Amino acid sequence: VTSHKNNQYIFRMNPEDLEMLTLAGIEAVNIANNHTMDFLQEGLDETRDNLDEHGIVWSDDKYGATFTTSQGFVIGMVGLGNDTNASQVYDIIDDLRDDGAVIIIASCHFGQEGVYDPTDRQKKVAHELIDFGVDIVVGHHPHRLQPIEEYNGHYIFYSLSNFCFGGN
Repeated sequence: VTSHKNNQYIFRMNPEDLEMLTLAGIEAVNIANNHTMDFLQEGLDETRDNLDEHGIVWSDDKYGATFTTSQGFVIGMVGLGNDTNASQVYDIIDDLRDDGAVIIIASCHFGQEGVYDPTDRQKKVAHELIDFGVDIVVGHHPHRLQPIEEYNGHYIFYSLSNFCFGGN
């Protein structure tokens, strides 16, 4: 794929380099983010295919995924981009429960870059996800560590900062 958006930053990874993710123990990823469409629909389709070929489970705001642990627990995951509302993934969350997920993780690429405190929108989306049945909300995008909140007996990690970042 060569056609891409004309943004300040566009990210691309050679498919052969996906092995470094599996070697690092990364088994599942969220691909809903502000760079998902850098290489347009063709790039997104290629990304999904390459992750499938390497056995890396992926989710976004259109498709949920399940992962079964070695102990047999089914974990469901859904990804949200910065512009995704919680209600847009409610059907996915329902499907994950129907597929036997005992834990559902929402990976949210939300918040304002460079800010140490979650925005009102982050809090609203995270709370709505928990209220609808998500067990854990894990945020990223601000490139800063943000607070952890316990909400209705579940945890929200507003931003893990650059816990795992290969952008440079």
